[in-house]
Amino acid sequence: MCLQPLAKMFKYAYYNTAKDATFAFFAVVWIVTRHGIFFFIYKSVTTDMWELLSEETHWDPANGAYVVWFPFL
Repeated sequence: MCLQPLAKMFKYAYYNTAKDATFAFFAVVWIVTRHGIFFFIYKSVTTDMWELLSEETHWDPANGAYVVWFPFL
């Protein structure tokens, strides 16, 4: 979604009402995604990955077993 650049274009075109409405909608969407949806994604990545990976997985980059450290980097 390109809501913030759209609000900036409305500002430069002197459409103040459209600018304010677009920026308000951008702010609501950003807060919901950043503090709501992304939290569940991070939680899923850090908790569900242990169920998907085998218990024998450890730090072994030669065999591609470094994925378990990705969420913590």
